[in-house]
Amino acid sequence: MPALNLFTDLLLIDPAATPLALAQDTDGIMPPHQRQFWIGSTDASIRFRALSNPGIDQVQLQIVDSASGSGQPASAIKLATTQAGLATAIGGATLDLGVEILSGVANALPVWVQFTDATGVVATDLALKLQTNALEISAL
Repeated sequence: MPALNLFTDLLLIDPAATPLALAQDTDGIMPPHQRQFWIGSTDASIRFRALSNPGIDQVQLQIVDSASGSGQPASAIKLATTQAGLATAIGGATLDLGVEILSGVANALPVWVQFTDATGVVATDLALKLQTNALEISAL
């Protein structure tokens, strides 16, 4: 089934590992981690729109915490479409990607992710993942 996926490269060859592996430290000196991903689909001639109100509501990238109350809170993650946008992004907030996303490498969207350790505990947190809202998938 066609799907929007997160990739580590612009050509949509290398899928990003999910959930995100987030390294934490104890002394608070580890700077925020920033990584760039691309969201897209290699399927041919597909359109993705929000299922709630196709063509009107935004396709959104959301932070999902599969173990709420343990490890990092969703607010430790900021999302933006540019690296500069991370400065004003709100931790834990969804990221609007537009009212539709078309498949194909040329239509891949950049997504920047910033993680700031909120626990002060040495560990690797695997409970946070990124996913879209429910989508309508249709052929072009």
